[in-house]
Amino acid sequence: MKGLVKKKLPLLIAAVLIVLLMPVMAYAGDGIDIDDIVQGANPDGTVDPGATLSVSLADLENKKSGIKEHYEKGEISIEWCKGDFGAEEALETTYSGGVFSAKVTLKDAGKKFWLSIGCNYETGFDDTGYNLTGSQFKVYAGEISINQGPSFGDAYSTKVSPIAKNFTFEIKDPYLNYTCKDSGKTYTSYDDMYIKLTRNGDENIIQDMKLPGPTVTFKNVSLPIGKKDKFKTTLYFYYGTQEIAIHFSFEQGADKLTKNYTYATKIDKNRAYVRWTGTPGASGYYIYQGKKKIKTVKASKRKILIRRKNAGKSKFKVIPFVKSGTKKIKGKSTVMKAKTNSFKTGSSANYKNYSYGRGQLVLSKVSASGTKYTITCYAINNRIFDLKKYSKISIRIYADNKCVASKSVKNKTVNVKANSAKKLTFTVKKGKLGDIRHGTVSYQISYTPYWGPGIKSW
Repeated sequence: MKGLVKKKLPLLIAAVLIVLLMPVMAYAGDGIDIDDIVQGANPDGTVDPGATLSVSLADLENKKSGIKEHYEKGEISIEWCKGDFGAEEALETTYSGGVFSAKVTLKDAGKKFWLSIGCNYETGFDDTGYNLTGSQFKVYAGEISINQGPSFGDAYSTKVSPIAKNFTFEIKDPYLNYTCKDSGKTYTSYDDMYIKLTRNGDENIIQDMKLPGPTVTFKNVSLPIGKKDKFKTTLYFYYGTQEIAIHFSFEQGADKLTKNYTYATKIDKNRAYVRWTGTPGASGYYIYQGKKKIKTVKASKRKILIRRKNAGKSKFKVIPFVKSGTKKIKGKSTVMKAKTNSFKTGSSANYKNYSYGRGQLVLSKVSASGTKYTITCYAINNRIFDLKKYSKISIRIYADNKCVASKSVKNKTVNVKANSAKKLTFTVKKGKLGDIRHGTVSYQISYTPYWGPGIKSW
């Protein structure tokens, strides 16, 4: 090579790495030869993965006067590289205490190492009279034996759906302790390690990632329904281009679809509300009236109004299904015949359960047929005066947060004797459709009572 004619022209100085019992090959020029001043190499010129290659600026200066001055002026750069010329890769070179150092990793096995000295043109440095040629040494990687490496600890799974789980593995000692057989020296490697998940007998990778630490999770791994599935987890690292692997196989059965519970409410002869609890992980639901499938609904649905002949007299079931590939696998469902649309509060007509002087109007039951609602209440009087009337009554019934029936009454005469109760019935003929039997029911009731002649009091 003639002159430093590129922005960073390698001065072919030094290389190092190992291969099984192969001889050192040297390409010598009439420039600097640094094989005798490099630290970290073995006596035979090989370098172990794990070793640190270093060379001092003072030794370089002894080899070629002027290098130190030019480096300190910033006119040349000095760094360790690996790979072939023209496709070289700069290593993370540290300069401390006058020494240039670089760490050789397991991945570097089989590559060339060399020191690069380049001219920094932007400094205005004139390389006239500093025309250097050099030498490059090839050293090949030898064989290693693993003394201690990572292993699989506890493994557990978390259910995501009936056809998917997360698999978590604990990794013990996620590093390698190994010996280079040729030199007999032992090293510890913290190089990147990787982990992948495959099915046994199938090399197609399900998930693959760099090992994040002592715990790793493969997320949302798909599983078949109703049969076991075998997996293989592989920890691996690279020694040069060679993949070295540690395997762990396990078997996992998918959960079955849990049973779905169906509820049905008769609205009238040809209308019924159908509701269901839902099945985790279901892709959707099939709705059956009797033995006939009448509708398919999406997974998020939990109720539907059925308008079909004799719906109010029919039995219903809602069967969950899950998609597994091209198949749809069914679960199970309870069966329920549509029942009367009614709601009970469980309140008692016994006035002794209520405090003195309130004159409560207590809702006891609501029943419905279509959009007609019958509301049963009890007027409670536990005072010594007669409860003559309620000057104003307001009742509102809600099903699934929708007002389905409302009633307002003024000056309702009740004449409830002292220390007693009386049943009152209100009818709402034009309400709205609502499921008060199996829906979420709430109500509001307000009233203003009057006792005896001229007595208005709480």
